[in-house]
Amino acid sequence: MPFFGVTPTWAVVTTPLWLVAAVLVVVAVGLWLGTLNVSYRDVNQGITLAVQLWLFLSPIAYPSSAIDGPLRWVYALNPVVAVVEGLRWALIGAPWPGNTVFVSLGMTLLLLVGGAAYFLRSERRFADVI
Repeated sequence: MPFFGVTPTWAVVTTPLWLVAAVLVVVAVGLWLGTLNVSYRDVNQGITLAVQLWLFLSPIAYPSSAIDGPLRWVYALNPVVAVVEGLRWALIGAPWPGNTVFVSLGMTLLLLVGGAAYFLRSERRFADVI
């Protein structure tokens, strides 16, 4: 990196943690959608639309600083907010996103635990339905 005149900060060390958070988000959503898809076949058709809506509700094309006030805490309920803002902070030197990261990570854990519980409860019926 010094070759290009850029020196990485210590925040780069947290990159694997943000990638683990991304995997947890994917597993949580996958548990919910996979289980719902077994019971309700039309869930598969709505996933494309849901992913497109989720893209626009996540800070992909805009910074989360564009949202302020009380809506920022509602916005932080999106589990992708922590991942994207954390990676921006770690890799490109964006400012630390603040406490909203912890709200978003908490929502990720809630989705993961809820998805795992729903999957384990519904798993017995999978063979009968499929």
